[in-house]
Amino acid sequence: MRHLRTLFYYALGILAVLVAFTLVSGASVVPVLLAQGVTPTPVVTPFYPNRDLDLDLLPVFRELMQTNEDCVLPCWWGFRPGETTIDEIVAFLQETGFDRDWEESGLPMTLEKYLRVGEPFGLDLWDTEVRTIYSFGISFLIEDGHLRSMRIEVNAPDEWLVPTPDRVSLPYVLSNMDILPGIYISGLSTDSDLWLNVSNKAAGVRLNYNFDLRDNLTLEEPMLCFSIEQTDSIWIELSEPGGEELVHTPESSQNAGRHRNYSFEELYGIDTAAFRQFFIDNPGGCLNDLVSG
Repeated sequence: MRHLRTLFYYALGILAVLVAFTLVSGASVVPVLLAQGVTPTPVVTPFYPNRDLDLDLLPVFRELMQTNEDCVLPCWWGFRPGETTIDEIVAFLQETGFDRDWEESGLPMTLEKYLRVGEPFGLDLWDTEVRTIYSFGISFLIEDGHLRSMRIEVNAPDEWLVPTPDRVSLPYVLSNMDILPGIYISGLSTDSDLWLNVSNKAAGVRLNYNFDLRDNLTLEEPMLCFSIEQTDSIWIELSEPGGEELVHTPESSQNAGRHRNYSFEELYGIDTAAFRQFFIDNPGGCLNDLVSG
């Protein structure tokens, strides 16, 4: 079952990138992108019941999140693009038990080969009857025996990541970036989600956040706080600083095509530096406070 899921892991990622999105109408903070010509697209989700959980690996995962304070993006768990070797990654996967996908795949290839072809290593850590994607997944791009880039996916972190030390929330990431990133909002496919893109090619970092506003829709003005509790999923792409493998900076509203990006300056008149500084100073703050202030 896990090797079938691997195919859907990539398919779902591609599908999500292609989907055009719309935001909640009638709220002063959440922009109405439908007016910009964004058309919702229905998404069909595959059904995979009764998959085994990897809760036995959760303590290892949480320990890794606690012991990497000196490893800031694009470093992840001690993996450094351009420096870490494939032998070091293989040893890590075997020592932690994170090679489980390879062991259970039944594919006639060594762990090193599985790693070289870019297959994801995933963990199911959310105890629900229907799990369509990994709770956590990581894949590696290897060239000349060295790590060139990584792709990480975190889904429903509010269900299982807490109380793990924060390493992936937007306020934490912004406070640990020495170089000012580009930050963009993308149009949505539902009335309760918001996509936020944080991109810093010079640092080799790109993150895509999907924030779920569903619990806020009963409020007169939905609160947008970019917290783990509001985060539905996170895609993280890490490469050598200045590299071309994965990280690219999206254009703003001038970008042609159905999936358009808007800067906070375009939508709210707030420049990136002010946005970043606000959440560094107020990690539990909300965009509503910044806009109204």
